[in-house]
Amino acid sequence: MKIGFIGLGRMGGAMARNLQDSGHTLCVNDLRREAGDGVVAAGGTFGATPADIARQSEVIFISVPGPDQVDALLDGEDGLLAGLTDGMLVIDATTIGPGQSRENARRCAERGADYIDAPVSGGQHGAISRDLAAMVGADAAAFERAKPILECIAKNVIHVGPIGSGSTIKLLNQLIFVSYQLVFAEGLAIGEDLGLDLETMLQVWGASAAGHPEITVKYDEIRGVSDKAGFIVKNALLFFDLAERARGELRYTTPLFDAASESLRGAMESGLAGEDMIRARARYRPRQT
Repeated sequence: MKIGFIGLGRMGGAMARNLQDSGHTLCVNDLRREAGDGVVAAGGTFGATPADIARQSEVIFISVPGPDQVDALLDGEDGLLAGLTDGMLVIDATTIGPGQSRENARRCAERGADYIDAPVSGGQHGAISRDLAAMVGADAAAFERAKPILECIAKNVIHVGPIGSGSTIKLLNQLIFVSYQLVFAEGLAIGEDLGLDLETMLQVWGASAAGHPEITVKYDEIRGVSDKAGFIVKNALLFFDLAERARGELRYTTPLFDAASESLRGAMESGLAGEDMIRARARYRPRQT
């Protein structure tokens, strides 16, 4: 199948390679043209614009940093919408709000194309190993069209519900996991202040309930052995902002999520926007005076 892939970052690049390795023909696009060199070397092509990608593809896969980037690639004479035709399928793996997903589906439908929201979870290591979870918001027919493609990149492909449902459950997933990481970071900081050895804490928690697998793969980052900044503060906060908009008029409080959001905002105000939120733990944890 001819698949257009837009967005070749840490997640998108790995997913694109897995689609290509599964036998699909890829035409790719990224703001950094060199990001597509591997796909092109393996027989794919580079599309100059999103519209160009659409004109060469049966299915378009989107994996860009966030809501603003999705809006930017859809619009304009070179945008994705300009190149869509009847019967095409757009699979958006970007983490965005459910309202934006529904609006994107409406706009694609005006061009005769199906749009589904299919964000993924599992991190870069999961994207490389195809061990992702894809959370799909779509009608039944569109889901069945997309499922064989998603199975090339994800171990678990789950139909959550109608358009917007995938985005909703992904946001909740991120809020839960980011909150957990912040609690883990705070525990490390308290332990260090009380005289515990960092390596000992990692060893003990890695073998106990506190050591979720998604934390243990970050141990080299926490130790400072890896330069990779996994979950940086500003990106983590984006999920809370999107979720705040999504929950709209719901009339109940979320004190734990609110505390996590406040912690991240404090880190932003301390100039730590680009820091991994666990590695930066000692520098933004409030101190009593």
